[in-house]
Amino acid sequence: MSTKTNEWITLTELQLLRLVGPYPEAADAEKQVEKIKGAGHVVSIFYSGFNGFSVLDENDPKQFQLALSLRQRAKPWKSWSEA
Repeated sequence: MSTKTNEWITLTELQLLRLVGPYPEAADAEKQVEKIKGAGHVVSIFYSGFNGFSVLDENDPKQFQLALSLRQRAKPWKSWSEA
């Protein structure tokens, strides 16, 4: 059984940018954010230790519903620099 948590955390774009160094997969998530925003769409960013980063396009009806579901149970991310 994995020791990684399945708890979801919601992130802002700035918080995601701060994670690019320590989490190499954050760079891929940032590319997805730029692509979605480049299309003029609204983006939501989530992370869990078990599932990794999830970048959702809220202008897509299915992704919007998923973002709503995740947002209901996700906690905001707090970094040591924001405390």
